[in-house]
Amino acid sequence: MNDTQTEQPQPRVIVVSGDFPPRHSGVGDYACHLSRAIQKTGRPLHVLTTVTQEPPEEWSGMDVRAVMDGWSWGEIRHLLNLIREAPGETVVNIQYHCPMTYGRRLLVNFIPLLLRIFSPGTRCVVTMHGFWEQSRLFQRRTIPMLRWAHGIVYVDSVNRPLLSRYSGLPGERLKHVPIGGNIVPVACDDNLRASWRHELDLKENETAIAFFGGIAEHKGVHYLVEAVSLLQQRRPGSVVLLLIGGFNNDGTNDLFQAEMKERIRTLGIERQVRAIEPPPPEKVSRCLFAADLAVYPFVNGVGENSGSMLAALAHGLPTIITSGPANNPDFASRLGVAMVPPRSAAALADEIESLLGDADRRRELKAASLITTRRLNWDYIAQEYLRFFDSLLVEGEAGRLPVSAAGVERLPVTPLHASGAHEPLRVEVANSPVPLFSVVIPLYNKAAEVERSVRSVLAQTVGDFEVVVVDDGSTDHSKDLVERIQDPRIRVLSQPHAGVSMARNRGIVEAKSDMIAFLDADDEWQPEFLETIVRLTTSFPECHIFATSYFYATPDGRVRAAVPKGIPPHPWEGVKDFCISYDQDPPFNMSCLAVRKRALEAIGGFPVGVSVGEDLLVKMQLLLRFDLAYSTFPCAVYWTPGGMRPGRMPSYPDLVGDRLEALRGTCPDWKTPELENFIERWYRGRCIANLSGGRSWRAREELRKVAGMGGWHGELYLLFFMSLLPKPLPGEAVKALAKLKGYRRRLPF
Repeated sequence: MNDTQTEQPQPRVIVVSGDFPPRHSGVGDYACHLSRAIQKTGRPLHVLTTVTQEPPEEWSGMDVRAVMDGWSWGEIRHLLNLIREAPGETVVNIQYHCPMTYGRRLLVNFIPLLLRIFSPGTRCVVTMHGFWEQSRLFQRRTIPMLRWAHGIVYVDSVNRPLLSRYSGLPGERLKHVPIGGNIVPVACDDNLRASWRHELDLKENETAIAFFGGIAEHKGVHYLVEAVSLLQQRRPGSVVLLLIGGFNNDGTNDLFQAEMKERIRTLGIERQVRAIEPPPPEKVSRCLFAADLAVYPFVNGVGENSGSMLAALAHGLPTIITSGPANNPDFASRLGVAMVPPRSAAALADEIESLLGDADRRRELKAASLITTRRLNWDYIAQEYLRFFDSLLVEGEAGRLPVSAAGVERLPVTPLHASGAHEPLRVEVANSPVPLFSVVIPLYNKAAEVERSVRSVLAQTVGDFEVVVVDDGSTDHSKDLVERIQDPRIRVLSQPHAGVSMARNRGIVEAKSDMIAFLDADDEWQPEFLETIVRLTTSFPECHIFATSYFYATPDGRVRAAVPKGIPPHPWEGVKDFCISYDQDPPFNMSCLAVRKRALEAIGGFPVGVSVGEDLLVKMQLLLRFDLAYSTFPCAVYWTPGGMRPGRMPSYPDLVGDRLEALRGTCPDWKTPELENFIERWYRGRCIANLSGGRSWRAREELRKVAGMGGWHGELYLLFFMSLLPKPLPGEAVKALAKLKGYRRRLPF
């Protein structure tokens, strides 16, 4: 018997791109950078693209098959033959944005379906470069491709809701991978920069503003030209605009480019506007280094999928962009850019003039831009792609990882290589004045449990945190117990009794870190909780909410893992668009939740005056506005008395219900059904609680609200019948049903 085993070949990657390298769009450039980075990892790689007369230099060393003549149906054979050339697993990655690069043919939209038919072992992943800003016709055209793909990569996080709706894929098969700059900086020093400025005829006292990309109406170049005219009037001869890419007569924007040339002549700023015809990447880099500022005035705003913007940032240029629907609240600070409203030449001119007069701000923007682009490098992007590809190959056709029993014992936190997670981290206590986490613990009369809670934080494998304990006027010795724990990371704050919302808000205000983790004083964490949150923030930096699963524990020693609905089977880590349910256990509670501070500030913190359900309101507001990264590892322990919860009757007026109803007016359309489902279950839970407490007339009030959301059906008729029974029969009936239908899990009180 031969003891040696044949090494399995690595899964191959076939990149399908109608434009490689770019001719009509930047997608081909993106595909080229991505392919080079994947090739560097040693992974077998091929590129399938359009026939060209002369193979460009960018293809050197890559297996590029330029065989697709017209992207007609019969040419699918080229892809199938390429797949069959070698044994082993294959992932086909379709780079998609502009139908024109595929000859406006429908073949590319049906490649995933054809692969499922003729090569069922192959996985197909679509990279969508733009979606929300496209026409409805464009979006509908992509439906076959999105529906039959095994996974989707999107480069702009604003596209996730639409792609989720159009594709119908579960959240774990939608992957956000940020784009990288499409121009790699050349070596530069002061002498080289001076010589490049001399080549561009730039005087020492002239400020060079760079715009890199094709000149098209949707890119707002006309507003930038008008802004330069305004600056010329205010500060004659001080500003020069470099249009890097020039008037290239690409056949799609010829009319607009002719109008722009005429407008420049009419304004008399030919000397201030210099068009640089499409140069090679090295010359683009030299032009960017020669510039002092970069401006991208796109009509609909600049999103994170702009490779041209990231190219400017990679060259350390203070960059001005226009705002739009693709920008979340922290977009400017996260990327290190200045932002102005779109379609306003005056706003552009004012911002340029402001930057020119503020050297300190220019230095801050330059430093932030370099940090951004060091993070968003092509090696990182390639690794994210390969992790996603490999997770799809492991998942199998069902698209989910194998199920493993959670059990009731503590689960170890191990790296999820198959699902794309990073290696576990070990972070020691840092000397930085800003800790990695601020742990907020509201405290009110929890002497029997608070020490256990605090010590579970001190036992974390990640030690870079502060513990902010807010004592809300406790009348027992809870505060004294915390103060006896000798650890410099613990801060104890005191306030008169004002409720848990006020205590949490006080902790948020006092927190030093941008990442706030919450823990109730009677719950506890597993040692790996913060480590898991660090892994989630590293894997899904676009998210603002991070949570893990948890255990239920009762004083009599019973422990069980939570069983939430709508979450992929354990083990899994990924992004969930909307994640709150009472059909089974809630996916998370306040004690297994970490949130970016700016997200909490954006919703106004916790609602003061709401004593029951305040956490539900906060979680709902966060989920409506921000993405959630979730781990199925139970990393917290939620202590509960067990059984039906006695004595906690619904309060009136129903402040939570009223506020949930108010959220319907601001809820995105695609989230409305789940929000309405949750509101319905909120009222149903109040109905059940009233029945168990013998308040039948209140139960009927809540039933009418439930029926107003979704109409009457069998379960509501049963509850209505129970409300007509004489006391104490309704309460006994609820207890009996709880054993059959799990009503205890639905109660939000």
